[in-house]
Amino acid sequence: MTDRDERGNVFLEVGRVHFELDPGAEVGYRVYLPGDTYGHPATSFEGIPVRTISPLAAFQMRVGIASRGTFGEPRPHVGGVMESLRTRFFPAGRAEDLAPRVVKRSAT
Repeated sequence: MTDRDERGNVFLEVGRVHFELDPGAEVGYRVYLPGDTYGHPATSFEGIPVRTISPLAAFQMRVGIASRGTFGEPRPHVGGVMESLRTRFFPAGRAEDLAPRVVKRSAT
């Protein structure tokens, strides 16, 4: 679930998880998402309109969470999925330039 900070920036907060993590797995941070997060047109799933996040927000959400290791090492296929997403929507963009801002929850 996303929220907006006092400046209107969209973020995903990873504050806690409801299952056991590896010791040292990080929680308590925000992944800031781009301004166009909810600007992508809605899609339809079995006749129900579904709000879809932008391709950049999808990329940044995954990169941001993976950068903190909250859910352990990414599965082997994730790197290929992320590279496919990057090359399809941002062919001129380097992954490191597309990475989101990730901050501890106490910071804004």
